[in-house]
Amino acid sequence: MTKDGRVHIVPTPGHTLGHMAVIAETDSHCVLVAGDAAYDEQTLLSGSVDGVAQSASLHHDSTRRLRELCRRRPTVTQFAHDPESGKRLASVTVTRAD
Repeated sequence: MTKDGRVHIVPTPGHTLGHMAVIAETDSHCVLVAGDAAYDEQTLLSGSVDGVAQSASLHHDSTRRLRELCRRRPTVTQFAHDPESGKRLASVTVTRAD
């Protein structure tokens, strides 16, 4: 966590055992830089294990916690393989995990 508490590194094991994500908080929303925690926004929301995962159970737990973040706070998600990530960030389109 940064000194001001607005940037957090959180463990998101599953794709790899040491996978991490970054959450940056703004006044109005969070930006979740999730890398390979999920392939894209849709696979995060569905909770499906995508591609290669060292541990399906850890992957499921990590994506469950990320969906919970999206429910608690408006969150713009960013994934390494999601072609829509840039558009969501530019337009501040939050991920709805209802």
